Amino acid sequence: MRNRAIFFFAILAVLFCPAASLAQQVHFSARDEMMLMAVEQLSERQQLPAGEISFSSREEVISASINQLEDGKQALDKPIEEPQASIPQTSKKNTPGIGLVSSYLKKTISRIHPYLSAQATLNDNAGLSRKKRSSLQYITSAGVRTSYLTKARNSFNLDVFMNNAYYERHAEQNSQGLTVNSQYNFGVRRNTFSIGNSYFTNYIADDSFGIKTDLQRSYWADTLSLSWGKHFNRIGFDIGGARSESSYEDEYKTMDAATNSLGIGQYLFIGKKSRLSLGYYYRSTKHERVPTSDSRFDSFSLELAGVVSPKITGAFSINYDTSDLKEGTDSRTRNFGLGFAYRISNRSSLSLDLVHTVFDDTSGAMHYSTEDSFNLSVKHRLAFNPRLSLGFSSAVLFKDYPKWEGPHNDYSIYGLGLGLGYAFRQWLDLSLSWGHSRKYSNIDTNYNQNTVVFMSSARF
Repeated sequence: MRNRAIFFFAILAVLFCPAASLAQQVHFSARDEMMLMAVEQLSERQQLPAGEISFSSREEVISASINQLEDGKQALDKPIEEPQASIPQTSKKNTPGIGLVSSYLKKTISRIHPYLSAQATLNDNAGLSRKKRSSLQYITSAGVRTSYLTKARNSFNLDVFMNNAYYERHAEQNSQGLTVNSQYNFGVRRNTFSIGNSYFTNYIADDSFGIKTDLQRSYWADTLSLSWGKHFNRIGFDIGGARSESSYEDEYKTMDAATNSLGIGQYLFIGKKSRLSLGYYYRSTKHERVPTSDSRFDSFSLELAGVVSPKITGAFSINYDTSDLKEGTDSRTRNFGLGFAYRISNRSSLSLDLVHTVFDDTSGAMHYSTEDSFNLSVKHRLAFNPRLSLGFSSAVLFKDYPKWEGPHNDYSIYGLGLGLGYAFRQWLDLSLSWGHSRKYSNIDTNYNQNTVVFMSSARF
């Protein structure tokens, strides 16, 4: 416990350094980011780029274990408490209610889990250009989460965290943020209901902390979501909606927006080892002060996933997306994905994703383009030291404009990543990763980039 306390206060000291939100890291050109975005689509679009290998955390496992231990302790204490209840209380100072309150408080406190993380990233080509310019970024995050489960399939989850980011040479990208997420789930027979809310605000600190207030956009955003699911033996469906509002201050008031979204999903189990899923997603954004910025987005999806063998799983997906802008160029995207995962052993796994994307818009054939991406990743946990894990990933993207008349920017991007993770304790992880990417273009926009990321995280 003494070591945990020392580490806890050491991380708190880091938090007072200039910092910002993970969600607001430096964004480079969308053209070059499309490589990693296309690779991520098949794996729920949540994987990190090839150069940012992450090692999965165990917060949910730890939380579930603590809840089970608490339930087991309560069951063991019950036979002891029942005989004591028949013993007459001779002292007026002994109040049974106090014991019940104390037990409830102890159980509640045991479900509260603080967590901390610190990350440093060195990028030798922040602008993705021939003329390299390095960037050093520091990110810290501190929060607390709690969850409560009942035997009636009801659960409540609350997560409150603060992110800070500080860029050594890009002060305009420094940011801070406070997020509060809450969700309540409950089930009635074969029905599952959920209601959640997410609130975010980017508060502005004093200039002495390194955050230049004159460069920040002060705003808040709030999202309320509702969902309902009905599940049978082989078939089921889910429907959910959300309402999001954002409000900016001062000269950025024109960015105020309200967004309504709706998602519908249906699945069917084909046999015991495969599942067919259909989905539709709708999003509409309105800008009260600038109506010309209004937009609509529609997405249709089809996925077939299943178990090929005891060690191999596979998935095939098709997505069709359209965007409708009140002013601007409408577009549509067709995406075809194929992925496989192979469990080499209990300590090793391999995954391969292939994605083909076709993009065009209403402006004509000049903007018609195709993309082909390949991603391979391998993870291994060493046998002689299970706390040590290794990771490798590689990615390739080919971009082509087959209907473009005259010179056009066909290019290819190659990425390579290596990662090393070590679990010092059940509550403390450290990781170090290196990533390299290189672009080759027919109009001389070539570049190469190297990133090194060190990250530490603690959960209590």
